[in-house]
Amino acid sequence: MSIHHYTVFHAVIESGSFTKAAQKLALSQPAVSHSVRALEKELGIQLLKRNGKVELTEIGEALIPHINEIVSKQEHITQVIDEVQNIKKGTIRIGSFPSITSTVLAPLLGSFRIQYPGITFSIYDGGYEEVQQWLSTNSIDLGFLPYENKKFNTQLFYQDEYVAILPSNFQTNKEDILSIEELDQQSFILPLDGCEKVILPLFKEYNVSPNIEYELKNSLSIMGLVSEGLGISLIPKETAEIVTQTRVMSFRPLVSRNIYIGIKKGNAITPAIKEFLKFVEVR
Repeated sequence: MSIHHYTVFHAVIESGSFTKAAQKLALSQPAVSHSVRALEKELGIQLLKRNGKVELTEIGEALIPHINEIVSKQEHITQVIDEVQNIKKGTIRIGSFPSITSTVLAPLLGSFRIQYPGITFSIYDGGYEEVQQWLSTNSIDLGFLPYENKKFNTQLFYQDEYVAILPSNFQTNKEDILSIEELDQQSFILPLDGCEKVILPLFKEYNVSPNIEYELKNSLSIMGLVSEGLGISLIPKETAEIVTQTRVMSFRPLVSRNIYIGIKKGNAITPAIKEFLKFVEVR
């Protein structure tokens, strides 16, 4: 059984295209198609539907986490050999979400690559639930999570304070601070994708009841509604500092979101990942 066939199949599923997989692996498209057919023949099953799309069959869906693990193990073997030979290289697949990718992860990777030019990254950008799914199916090596999860080994990576964003004409009791009591009965835009797990318990604790008019995942969309006077919201400070068209104020009580790095329990830690985790710890 050829590991190469698994690597090619993994590239097809990851890229969603035979053409893109061929480009990534520096192969011809017929060679990629041949490898996929050869893998199906070896296994005695059909992994992809024959409908002109890259779409897994039911048994293909069931096997993909195991195929991902085979490819990951092969990458690990290569990295261990390189480590013994004192060659620091490899690929790390990271699952992240936009507010962390743009504000924290991007400069971190820039600094890391200066020190470790042989280690490259594949970034999977999505929502919190998607990151957890990618971790569970071994589609990524590590992922950023907004809370600890018993399914994964986690370590605290970052804390980000929430700030209030509000329309320019909203009257506040203090010039530079918005208190939680001032949100009571006010139109509010609830940020989702994990932020609600911090914000809603806070409202309950302080016995305030904002009128939740909208519930959105995207910070840019939230800012757009706030700038049009459609409500107040709370977003991470790092996000507000990069892009905002609204009035930004400190919020009290002080509340932050914790961001964790998660790795699926039982997965081997490759040398490249070890170097990255060490690098993160000293930031």
